[in-house]
Amino acid sequence: MLTRRRLLVVGAAGIVVAAVGGCEDGASEAAAPLPTASSVPDPRPTATAVPTSRPSPTATPTPSLTATPGALRGPHPAGPDADGRYPLDLGDRAMPESLQRLTAANVEDGSALTRLGLGSVGEIAFSPDGQTMAIATATRLIRLVDIGSGDEYARWQAHNWSIETLAFSPHGQLLASGGLLTAIRLWHPESGREALKFEDQTGPVASFAFSPDGELLASGDWDDEVKIWDPATGRRLRTLGGHSEWVVSVAFSPDGRLLASGSYDKTIKLWDPGTGEERPTLSLPFIVTSIAFSPYGKLLASAGNDATVRLWDPETGTELGEPILNSSLPESIAFSPDGKVLAIGKYDGAIWLWGVPGEGN
Repeated sequence: MLTRRRLLVVGAAGIVVAAVGGCEDGASEAAAPLPTASSVPDPRPTATAVPTSRPSPTATPTPSLTATPGALRGPHPAGPDADGRYPLDLGDRAMPESLQRLTAANVEDGSALTRLGLGSVGEIAFSPDGQTMAIATATRLIRLVDIGSGDEYARWQAHNWSIETLAFSPHGQLLASGGLLTAIRLWHPESGREALKFEDQTGPVASFAFSPDGELLASGDWDDEVKIWDPATGRRLRTLGGHSEWVVSVAFSPDGRLLASGSYDKTIKLWDPGTGEERPTLSLPFIVTSIAFSPYGKLLASAGNDATVRLWDPETGTELGEPILNSSLPESIAFSPDGKVLAIGKYDGAIWLWGVPGEGN
């Protein structure tokens, strides 16, 4: 029986939690074909694309990254505290040297895996099958790493300016990238070929999210708007106005019925992505830095620069319980794939793992 391990990966831009390794109970990992793949152009590789050979796709039960003592200090020997948190301290994460590393840890107990030297790490995205990690670097490269071996197997020059966001399509056949003064681009991740360039993008992009069926791509932009795109054609389907400051984080609910957008204007707006209708607006005392839906869609988490993380009922817009207080500003948040852990990455380099009771029930 193959099992999955939940892996916490930390880069300069934030955190990602994903299930990696083999399939549970021998379930097939074969990805369904993207419904619109036949309509996505596949031009010649860009001149600077330098893909290399992909390692064998044979599934491995757990990542084979070598443990490095001291790479991640934690968890506390006594286990989680009274609130169910494991404090993980990255120590020197704010130092320049740490920007040259990618740190991995087990979500279950906080034990350290390795730090991978991959250059200055910005955005991170996992492929849906948990086998590949896409990494955007300060040199505007996209690099693909095999999770099982920790080896890089492809890299290419993606943009002329910094890459602010990456996202895999749900079926793993496309990788979206965007950032400062650059058009949105879609890539074939196995080859590094550019699939499509969105010519209608007019400003910097801060965040991406694919709809669960892969038929929509939402972008949160620095022009205070949310845009919804057809990833098969690059056509803009609608523009959602209403924010008065940068939109820095967007997320689809797992069933695709809601789109959330978090902004520097201290609000989270909920939308019907099919019609553009605005649902309840969630007001916060400070700017929003990150949002995330839980895997079962029962919760929406938000991080703000008031050093809190808040949980919401996305259907009603009601805040649930008291805010989770942090000793420093939360930079990024992510739920584990089973919804039982909420990871909070903070500007001081610490990471908190919170238990989320009832989400998987």
